[in-house]
Amino acid sequence: MPMRRPCIELLRIWKRTYVRGLDWCNPDSSGLKKRWSEGDPGACRHIPTPKKNAPDKIGVVAAISKNRVIGVCGELPWDIPEDRKHFEALTSGKILIIGRRTFGEREDGAHLAHIGRCIVVSNTLDPQKCGSTLIATSLDDALGQAKQIIMEQKSTLRCGIHCWVGGGERLYEEALAHTSLHEVHLTEIDTEIDINSGIKKFARFPAKYRWDRNFRLLEKRMGNCSGQGALPKYSFSTYRRE
Repeated sequence: MPMRRPCIELLRIWKRTYVRGLDWCNPDSSGLKKRWSEGDPGACRHIPTPKKNAPDKIGVVAAISKNRVIGVCGELPWDIPEDRKHFEALTSGKILIIGRRTFGEREDGAHLAHIGRCIVVSNTLDPQKCGSTLIATSLDDALGQAKQIIMEQKSTLRCGIHCWVGGGERLYEEALAHTSLHEVHLTEIDTEIDINSGIKKFARFPAKYRWDRNFRLLEKRMGNCSGQGALPKYSFSTYRRE
């Protein structure tokens, strides 16, 4: 028994030193003290420093089914006019970062007509055939281009999020883990898509437990036309980094 007290005391000293050494001023460590005091083991994880070559704030916007499906064979599995209007309201005149399949969702490009600048992450698209659309090799590359555009337009921009990520699956995965992510806007559709077919290709949104640790639900409202006619019920949720 007498030998245990020095070990316990050393553990207490280590914990005090560790807590003092945490970066409490880091904007991404908001709420870290509270979670530490409540015994949350996730509070001990490494908090990465925000990347400089990216906009200070970016947003994610997506429409997902109950089982997190966002696309079937490169297309939306639903047609909800209010969801389209919601997407346009968030991204109108802004920078939108998307993948090749999302870019080619409509041959006429009508789904992107309201965008200020579009950046497509692709290693196969020919930049000379994409007109004013910018091509990036990765999300980090796209965010670097977006920051440059924002810096050039800084004098005319208002406060808010000027860069949005609109899919697909891999870009959502990377964006949700990025330190610049500030808001997540989800249209949650009350339907399940059968993903057991081996013929069709499905894209899915990352599971909530993998990204919402640092986010809180800011608002949730039902869609105006939920459950009317052939439309399923749906709601709009907004999550913001704490």
